[in-house]
Amino acid sequence: MASIEKRGKYWSVRYVVKDELGNIIGQKRKSGFATKNDAMAAAKDLERATAAGVDVHGDQMTCGEIMEKWFWAKVDTIEKTSLSRYSEDIDTLKTRPVYNTRISALKEGSLKSIISDLVETRHISMQTAKSYTAPLRYALRWAARKGYIARYPFDGDQLPKVQPRPQVIISEEDIADLIAECKKSNPAFLTPLYLALYGGMCREECAGLKWTAVNDKSVTVSEVITATTNNKHLVKQPKTRTRARTITLPQFVMDHLHSLPKVSDYVCVSSWGRPYAVHTLNGALRCIVYRVNNARAAEGKPPMQRPTFHDLRHTHAAMLIAMGIQPKVISERLGHSSIKITMDVYGYLMPGLQEQVADALNDKWAAGQVGK
Repeated sequence: MASIEKRGKYWSVRYVVKDELGNIIGQKRKSGFATKNDAMAAAKDLERATAAGVDVHGDQMTCGEIMEKWFWAKVDTIEKTSLSRYSEDIDTLKTRPVYNTRISALKEGSLKSIISDLVETRHISMQTAKSYTAPLRYALRWAARKGYIARYPFDGDQLPKVQPRPQVIISEEDIADLIAECKKSNPAFLTPLYLALYGGMCREECAGLKWTAVNDKSVTVSEVITATTNNKHLVKQPKTRTRARTITLPQFVMDHLHSLPKVSDYVCVSSWGRPYAVHTLNGALRCIVYRVNNARAAEGKPPMQRPTFHDLRHTHAAMLIAMGIQPKVISERLGHSSIKITMDVYGYLMPGLQEQVADALNDKWAAGQVGK
């Protein structure tokens, strides 16, 4: 039987260790549990694990060993696209000291050091470095729940906060210049440009759009292409039910789509006739913006802001708001799971809605329809 006791600030568990024949060969202790309930729950897990012959004294395992243990324990419960991404992240961590670091050596501040090491050695952004540590964080939480380790070692750590990039909403003049330059220098890019600007589709949706999803007046988002941190392409379903949607497009966009040669199963193909890779859409847009700004500089005009491909989706939402389209319709068109998300993201573009309500109520009062 396992027993628990409080040792200083934390609770500890003493449990028996058995050999393969079930004979008691000794006792071990695990400490560091914050509450009595945590210790009691761990005691039950430890008893079950030792009865099954599992080595539960996992603090002496390396981070690499616990990640591999977690990965194979979850291989049948996590979708393949996520597993592929986690596998690549673990391979990346194999090249860093953390992979061979014992779990017992982890302490408060270790997570920040691991992320900083990735940023400095791989020359990547803080956001990307955080994503690389996902399997380590998930594996350690899993190990703590299973009782392999006393507690999650990063409890006192907070992931570095990354300031979100401000939205770039481009003007009608910018849109006109982008389209004109696109037709001139990279006509193939006109397709994803139209889908983002006039359909609100993100780059994963554009890259995953197949001809079988193109109808007479609309396109259906039923498949997306995402990429791992190493730019390996993964085909998957939209991440939420509402992201799988049908988008009615302007007639000029549909005319453009129907005029395209079907050189691939995918709609958005480069000038080489190959489907656009997700990570290349931003690069293609940057090239067009660069050309637009060179032309403007030659004419003595101020440059346009440099949008990302996702900013085209933001611009689409801004156009709908300026046209007075109801937020609920905008939410459905963008595939948001709730109108709250739409208002949180784009509410700052709707300052005139309150004034419209006040003016409408005032008109009704003046007409004798309210409060009389």
